[in-house]
Amino acid sequence: MPKGDGKLRPLGLPTVEDKLLQSAVTKILTPVYEQIFIPTSYGFRPGKSQHQALAAHFSEVSFKGKRYIIDADLQNYFGSIDHQCLREFLDHRIKDGVIRKMIDKWLKRA
Repeated sequence: MPKGDGKLRPLGLPTVEDKLLQSAVTKILTPVYEQIFIPTSYGFRPGKSQHQALAAHFSEVSFKGKRYIIDADLQNYFGSIDHQCLREFLDHRIKDGVIRKMIDKWLKRA
């Protein structure tokens, strides 16, 4: 599929079954990894929003003397992540073979 910048996005058509399984795996993985995030991490986390992030930054700059805010946009991160590195990362906390097989299946399609 064409993207706005002239590049192409691969078209993946997940089945209803895949969507349900991805949702279930997300519900399992979220509590496992949520506990290692620092409180000031707001990106794509349950109960965190961009509005909360802006309010926190406003408070830090206005009342706590912070002078710098660095914003980094990791272009195409999820499209270019090393799948083997991701598998090794998962090895540390996710031991369930069924979940790992599902994730491997989804990674092979990417």
